[in-house]
Amino acid sequence: MSESSDSLDLKSSDHIDDSCSDPIDDSFSNSIDRREVWKLAWPVLIGMGSHIFFHLVDLYWIGYLGRSALAGVAAAGSLMMLLWTGTRIAHTGGVAVMSQAFGREDDQALRKGAADALIVAAFTGTVIFFLIYPLFAHVVTFYSLGLKAHSAAMAYLAIALCGIPFLYLLEGVSSYIIGVGETRVLMIMGIITSVINAILDPLLMFGWYGFPKMGIAGAALASVISTALLFFSLFGWQRFHLGLLFSDYFTSFKRVKRVVTIGLPDAIKDISRPCAVIVMIRLLSFFGDDIVAAYGLSARIMGLVIIYLVALNVALTTLTGRLIGQGKVDQVHNLLCYGARSGLAVHSITIVFLMIFAGSVLSVFDKSGLVVAEGIPVIRIFVVMMTFPLMSNVIGAAFKGSGNTTPVMIATVGTHWLVQVPLACLAVFYFKASIGVWLAITCARIIEMIILAIWYHKGHWKLYPVQ
Repeated sequence: MSESSDSLDLKSSDHIDDSCSDPIDDSFSNSIDRREVWKLAWPVLIGMGSHIFFHLVDLYWIGYLGRSALAGVAAAGSLMMLLWTGTRIAHTGGVAVMSQAFGREDDQALRKGAADALIVAAFTGTVIFFLIYPLFAHVVTFYSLGLKAHSAAMAYLAIALCGIPFLYLLEGVSSYIIGVGETRVLMIMGIITSVINAILDPLLMFGWYGFPKMGIAGAALASVISTALLFFSLFGWQRFHLGLLFSDYFTSFKRVKRVVTIGLPDAIKDISRPCAVIVMIRLLSFFGDDIVAAYGLSARIMGLVIIYLVALNVALTTLTGRLIGQGKVDQVHNLLCYGARSGLAVHSITIVFLMIFAGSVLSVFDKSGLVVAEGIPVIRIFVVMMTFPLMSNVIGAAFKGSGNTTPVMIATVGTHWLVQVPLACLAVFYFKASIGVWLAITCARIIEMIILAIWYHKGHWKLYPVQ
């Protein structure tokens, strides 16, 4: 392994402070080089930004097709997000296995872990595609959209679903890149493919320069092409960088089970989110397509807010796994304290910005102006609410890095279906107020954070190193 990729500065510490309240934590500075957090996080931040840009470009051009098209893509997007969650099996399991192997400097385990993640990703992606494609029309019907929005969702999904196998393979190969901390590669490739998508969108949607005029289906095809290109680029880099052997792909049930056991709870947790979104959209459909479009558009814009949340979680998860692999589990707490303070500092700036400019941001994507009025309170509530998922993700890095992903699954799934959905139903059917749906989501995220904090302080996650 190269020195550049294994430069985590770990020093011994005689005392570990169990409190995050002190803004100057000397034990932290003596145990972890805080620059390593941002060395891993900033490329993910930019890479995630390019991924969000990828989707916002779609929304920008789709906005020219009208608010019904936006509503249709919002519904289609929730189904795509639901299907994407299955990638967590290979991705989360792969990151835990490979980050700990990297910490132990076990090159053989690293190669086999990379092969196992790709095998699991290929299998799950293929199965998901063949299961869902014959059924997606029934899911769209469930949304009870208007006729034009329904047609837009159907046209988009008919093409977008063909990219599912590539999406799964992409997450499988990226688990190695994140596990060893080579996040700059992911960033560079992500930016390139986002630019390709941005060029293909108007060409395929509006038939510019002799391309076929495909409308909303053109946006879906541009996404599929870009995702496939990104996977093949990263796969080629991985084979060159890691030196994967053909024999590495001869896996065993034990090795595959290890990846699946770690990743499956995280996948179930992530499946719960878009399932809840589907229910939210169905409830909001009682208030009309404008409300649904406002929710979908606001959710996409909030993706810009969570990019540093995701980047921070990736860095903290990778470093947690690395510390555990090196037998330095007691240093994880101070790492997470620093992550929490840093995340909150950045998020406070975002809150102020969107409180002031929510309408201006929404108006970029809504050409009619009809969705902006409905979207402003959604954006303002959501940006404050994201404080709690931020803290949950910092805490969750300890569970994911150790390979004990079950507590996060239980907290997330429990609050979705025992708190969020019942409260949202109450708001719609009893109070008949759409704002109650946003407040129900906020309440669920607060309770989720509290549950994870209690579970984290019990310390059971320290007993789950990956073997």
